[in-house]
Amino acid sequence: MRLLDLFGPAELGAALRSELQSRAARYETDSKNIALRSGPGAIISDRDILGHFLSLDQRRKWLQGELSAVYLLTFALRHQLTLLAVLAHAAALAERTGPAWNSLSSIAAGEFARPDLNAELEACGPLFDARFWLGDDASRDMLPVFGFSAVGAHLLLLPRGECRAFDYYDEVACCRPCDGLFCPEHTHHAFWRPDVKPRTTQTKMFSFYAALENLRAYGESELESMVGQFWKRMAEELPSLDYGDADVSAALERFGYISLETARKLGVRELKHRYLTAARACHPDAGGQATSFVELGRHYEALKSALKRSRR
Repeated sequence: MRLLDLFGPAELGAALRSELQSRAARYETDSKNIALRSGPGAIISDRDILGHFLSLDQRRKWLQGELSAVYLLTFALRHQLTLLAVLAHAAALAERTGPAWNSLSSIAAGEFARPDLNAELEACGPLFDARFWLGDDASRDMLPVFGFSAVGAHLLLLPRGECRAFDYYDEVACCRPCDGLFCPEHTHHAFWRPDVKPRTTQTKMFSFYAALENLRAYGESELESMVGQFWKRMAEELPSLDYGDADVSAALERFGYISLETARKLGVRELKHRYLTAARACHPDAGGQATSFVELGRHYEALKSALKRSRR
């Protein structure tokens, strides 16, 4: 099986739902409180998603191997998450015709080899019914919005007819009533339209991971150089930084920990793994923003310092 085929859209959606339900049980709430209006539990880490598709030994082989192997795996996952975003936007259109439908059909055919968008929506039908995500009492008019960041996948459920602009990095979840997919303020969130400016972090990442030529854009030495240059820059900045409770709280959320106690139990090695996985995925050369990349390093150092203090 090709790596890209590992994460079929229907199977990927099922994995996300399973993790959403797990978080609901963990937080002693229901999926509605987590997924509606971008609740905190709607962030699903790469590692949790991969657990649905790869055995522990397979995950270790990929994630503890060369940087290029990790890059290929994370690229394949984000490529298919981008496909889910394309399908979800198409499902939210009132009519399967017009400029937006044609653009989404074009990107589905060109980048994902899915020439029949109607057929793809039918094959993934349950994903675009809120009852799949929230249970039998949910309104069928609720539709998912998919995104991702260095942390993992993001899920938001919105009523049809609300602006679908959703960007974790820029802290956007608009939800205003609108005609079409986006309100006038957020038309630039249509990532399939490169002519619309400014490009958000999420739209840049969607565009990068949609393009299959980027799958093998970097070799091992180039990836090693990216990480090395990042640490060189951070070494010049970090000695003067002072981390407070707000930094630690932000870092816990960024790396997907429920609490500092959870991070402490999992240890510094696990934190480093989460950081490296995130850094490889959100490097500016992979479509991320330099400021977000540096912020990721700050979060890593803040949480690492907190864990070291807790061992004293």
